[in-house]
Amino acid sequence: MVGVTGLIWLLGLVAFATSLGPGARDTLSADAIVALTGGEERIAEAIELLEAEKAERLLISGVNPQTPDEDIQKLVGAPQELFDCCVDFDRSAANTIGNAEETAAWVRQNGYSSLIVVTADYHMPRSLLEFRHAMPEAELIAYPILSPRFPMEKWYHLQSARILVSEYNKYLISFLRIQILSTLGF
Repeated sequence: MVGVTGLIWLLGLVAFATSLGPGARDTLSADAIVALTGGEERIAEAIELLEAEKAERLLISGVNPQTPDEDIQKLVGAPQELFDCCVDFDRSAANTIGNAEETAAWVRQNGYSSLIVVTADYHMPRSLLEFRHAMPEAELIAYPILSPRFPMEKWYHLQSARILVSEYNKYLISFLRIQILSTLGF
């Protein structure tokens, strides 16, 4: 039984790894964008989407409460006017579940129905699971960022494999938690 379970887990890991990638980006547009913190390239890409008018507003979720807004603005080199008009910060989310809950509240508060989700490619499957659970009514559009820490073409190398295995296990735990909550009516 352990061998069968291990084989299923391994096949799932391979399927998970090979499903990751940049996805379609040409016809992308939504009411809003959310960028999950964890790498400056995520925020920079989300700002580029906002500047390209792919959405009207951006939420940067999971910002350290000690980080001033100005530091983020300077980090990505975006005009202050863009931040003043169109960027919000969530400083209370400490993990992916928190990102989903805080974003769902922001989406509902602003009356949005579609959302571009910007995060690392290896983090996208779990993020979408949590976001769909928190706001099943919203249309979610994945915008995965290729992480320099996780080269897709070498997902089976040690550093990449560690990240991948960790994220796959977190994905499985999220999947099971959401299935149990859904069964219980939550």
